[in-house]
Amino acid sequence: MLRPLVARVAVPDVLGSSSALVVDLDSVPVPPAVSVADMLRAMPVVRVRNNSRGETHISIRGSESRQLSVTLDGIPLTIGWDNRTDLSVIPLTGVTRIEAVRGLSSLLAGPNVLGGVVGLGVTPTFVEPEARSSFRARGGAGTGGSVAADVSLQRGLGQGRIHAGGGYRRWNYQPLARSIEQPPGAAEGRRINSDLRQWNAFLAGRVQGRSGQWVGLSSVAFGAERGVAPELHVLEPRLWRLPVTRRWVTVLGTGTEWQVPGGGPGSVSLRGAVDVGRKEIEEFESSNYAVVRGREIGEDRTLTLKADASQSLNWGHLDVSVTGADTRHDETLSPGSESRYRQRLFSAAGELAIPLSGTAGEGLAFLLGGSLDGSDTPETGGLPSREAIWDWGGKVAATLPVPSVGGQVHAGASRRTRAPSLRELYSGALGRFVVNPALDPETLLATEIGLTGGGQASQWQIVGFHHRLSDGIVRSSAGEGRFQRVNRDRVLSTGLELIGGVRWGRVLLDADLTWQDVGIEDPAFPAEERRPEYQPTLAANLEVGVPLPGTVLSRLRVSYVGRQYCVHPDLERDVRLDEAAWGGFELN
Repeated sequence: MLRPLVARVAVPDVLGSSSALVVDLDSVPVPPAVSVADMLRAMPVVRVRNNSRGETHISIRGSESRQLSVTLDGIPLTIGWDNRTDLSVIPLTGVTRIEAVRGLSSLLAGPNVLGGVVGLGVTPTFVEPEARSSFRARGGAGTGGSVAADVSLQRGLGQGRIHAGGGYRRWNYQPLARSIEQPPGAAEGRRINSDLRQWNAFLAGRVQGRSGQWVGLSSVAFGAERGVAPELHVLEPRLWRLPVTRRWVTVLGTGTEWQVPGGGPGSVSLRGAVDVGRKEIEEFESSNYAVVRGREIGEDRTLTLKADASQSLNWGHLDVSVTGADTRHDETLSPGSESRYRQRLFSAAGELAIPLSGTAGEGLAFLLGGSLDGSDTPETGGLPSREAIWDWGGKVAATLPVPSVGGQVHAGASRRTRAPSLRELYSGALGRFVVNPALDPETLLATEIGLTGGGQASQWQIVGFHHRLSDGIVRSSAGEGRFQRVNRDRVLSTGLELIGGVRWGRVLLDADLTWQDVGIEDPAFPAEERRPEYQPTLAANLEVGVPLPGTVLSRLRVSYVGRQYCVHPDLERDVRLDEAAWGGFELN
């Protein structure tokens, strides 16, 4: 395999009164053609895991991937069939900035956002008059037949700038300890059905007028062919291959800025996006992957329109946003039939920041916000349609600068709802799930309080949080090795996040620790004890970097994840996953 991505890249920050992590990829050395999932694995307090479908998803503060939003230049990528996106196939090539807001995300982010937002920036946000041109080509190779390469070009064109490129990576297998027992026919030391072929291309540009007008474009296309390594702990694992995974996302935006006499600056922007994709699943009779037993083809199309406006006032700052999305999923099952599903989502929100003393950023400030969110399912493949959902969201927060630590105290509380996705409502996953079209929406009440500070030689953040998720959608055993998605009332998570980095002479030291207590309470079955899946009580990372002669940097990283639980489909109960620790070393 290619060398792992080991880099402390995230800087703790406060965005919109919420705790966040910011990554400037222009200043971070990363291997060629890696995915967004690879980068998130290197970030603190973000949990990344692969599921049994071969997809990679994240978890933050007890919130699972469907409760988090991933955006591309402000447009949600997680609006669609599944209300989440597989981060292992989203390329990092072309991404210049990542902002990960944890917990109390802005109400302006759009519909179905509960536990946070991971924002990917591709389009240049500002065009310098003398923007320089650059070209970069990289490549690498490793064990398992792995190769990777990418190219990128940036060119300044007067008041405009263009950024284009692409990448490719592959591996024939993932190495596996020889002591691990695999299905018959598997080669020793090679994880069965774990090969990958992946490509990506992107084009981004921006033209900036002298009076603040701008037009921006970002277009990202990627695809993959891969195997899904079967689970080794179940009697009947998924014997799947994904011969086709394709997606093309194009975002076109325009906006302008102004200055109000006697007031302050303002801006307005309008973005439209087209997101199309295709995914094919092949299910095989046996682990030799020779005879196909069934196929599932899914074709997706999502249209999104997002309008944002901002105005500074003499007594505060007002932001408003309206987002509408129409997503369609065409499903073909073999053996089976063809079905079409469609969902519409809407969100209108406003936030008002009010500094109570001094100017913005210099004294105590409050933020008040509200939103209206809606969803319906006009096409459901012949199954019962879910009634339209309308609900409200709200946020209250405060910030106070603390000059003695070079930072600020930030605290807040919010309420948001998330409508069930089309897949949660109507997918049977080739017989693995029992359909439940009567699912209710989830509602999250989130609170946090934190302190962020630092100086030239250090940066740190301490955040305490408490989340209460009502009618949480979780999978439950339905017997005969199958699952069903159900609403489990009250998923409670309380925790503490510690993030820090310090430069000590020539030594760079970074560490993060997350402690959380996540539990499920179900009033319908008060005597039944259930545990949340894949939510470790404790997780920590420690990294030490030492510059060597020349431009070489040595890095040593140690990670720890505490015990956690998952639902075992054969045993039909929760099973414990033991704690684990691992480490890595690299020179770059």
